[in-house]
Amino acid sequence: MLQFELHVLTGPRSGESIPLDQKRFSIGTNAADDFQVVDETASPKHAILTSTDKSYLVCDLYSSSGVFVNGARVESAELKIDDVFNIGKTSFLFRKSTARRLKIGEASEGLSAAISFVYQQFVKAKGKTKIVWGAVLALLLGLMIWVFGGASLVKLIPFIKTGQTNQAIQATSEAGYQDGFDRGSQKGNLYIQMLQLDPANAHRHLTWVADPWNGNPPILKGDYPMSPWNVKPPVLPVGYTTNFIRGYRQGLLNQIQPYEEYLSKQ
Repeated sequence: MLQFELHVLTGPRSGESIPLDQKRFSIGTNAADDFQVVDETASPKHAILTSTDKSYLVCDLYSSSGVFVNGARVESAELKIDDVFNIGKTSFLFRKSTARRLKIGEASEGLSAAISFVYQQFVKAKGKTKIVWGAVLALLLGLMIWVFGGASLVKLIPFIKTGQTNQAIQATSEAGYQDGFDRGSQKGNLYIQMLQLDPANAHRHLTWVADPWNGNPPILKGDYPMSPWNVKPPVLPVGYTTNFIRGYRQGLLNQIQPYEEYLSKQ
């Protein structure tokens, strides 16, 4: 049976990883909940996770602010690996357990590093030396497939080329998500201010907010300066850009959705 955990991305307990080793796991502000959320926007017994054959089902227990999975409000949803769901201001990443990943990672780390090293030598070599390194590389790749299966090769490709290890890529991915989330939250807040100041040009403001890499907003100028991210995504570390965009979208939604719900009730 697969083992899963929740990794807390945002909120007072950000950085924690909680193993899901029980059939039912409750989340809310109640001290009796399995995970207590310290958040005025959350509810006691806010949501519950229930084990299924291959995953967990997250269900909203008629909370006041709802449950959002990848930005969409749900009553219930079966979680997939790397799904992000929100309860109040706390974001959770659903993933395979760290213990399981480390067990596999420790077994493959040395082989992965060897493949990465041999690949670098193969690229640099010329003539007969290149043939020798190519043979060694083929042997190691065959061993990787035999021991860990063909899917392992797909996951190995990014750090064969960069020399990054599994753990480095994981850390980079989490950093990318957090940076993106912070950026998205900041721009979402500015976007709301722009709508309030200049609602007639909502489309122009939306164009600005859709680009995570740009700088100052169209109308707030020097009062609310935002530096552009003068970094081209291709030069960023493996795993960073994709997770930065995911985090950015989630940060935007966390700011904009409550504002839109507030407007709809006016």
